[in-house]
Amino acid sequence: MVVGPAMDVKLASMEAGTFGDAFARPFVPVVIGTAVASASVAGWWLL
Repeated sequence: MVVGPAMDVKLASMEAGTFGDAFARPFVPVVIGTAVASASVAGWWLL
């Protein structure tokens, strides 16, 4: 499963360093949830 450029370790650390940890922290669960939901829908559609 590939999440793409929405959030990766480099982007998360850059946002945390620039804007602070409190700014970057909410994005990680949202991106992971979106990736899992998208993969589930695609898998259901293909099966």
